[in-house]
Amino acid sequence: MIITASETKGIKCQVGDLSLLVDPEKNSSADVILRSFYKLPFEQVPQNVVIGPGEYEIAGIHIKGIELRTESGKDKIHTAYTAKMDDIRLCFLGTLESELGEDVMDHIGEVDILFLGAGGPHLEAKKAASIIKQLEPKAIVLTAGDMKQIAHEFGQKPEHEEKLVIKQKDLELLNSKLIWISQK
Repeated sequence: MIITASETKGIKCQVGDLSLLVDPEKNSSADVILRSFYKLPFEQVPQNVVIGPGEYEIAGIHIKGIELRTESGKDKIHTAYTAKMDDIRLCFLGTLESELGEDVMDHIGEVDILFLGAGGPHLEAKKAASIIKQLEPKAIVLTAGDMKQIAHEFGQKPEHEEKLVIKQKDLELLNSKLIWISQK
């Protein structure tokens, strides 16, 4: 699997010709696009775009959307997603403003790679570190916020990467490693 920051400011996960794009600024070319934040009412969206809670199977990727009720409101919906690609369990939380409830944590389950935006104007770094410790992912990809704050709380220095190339067998070696992915 190759993980990069896409040119549309989203996160792209690719296995061979199969691509998953999360939270791009605008729709672009991908087999599956996940939107963690969406303003209501829902509009008609292409079949490859997922915008809310539920279970989906698109292009061979099993996806579960979990509503984040503390982040949602009458005019917006915030959804966390889990997806399995190449036997790697991914979790996309988007940019959080509050902690996750136990019900959400239970629905998420086991996570190999956690994608999270927090710190700065978003979820406090201490609370983000708490979420990370509860989910126990093998790798954490920081997508937005104050990277230094989160790294300090977690006791690591995030490694800055333009792309992460990873296989299932490599996950055990990561030991909850912080990775910051962005374009040059």
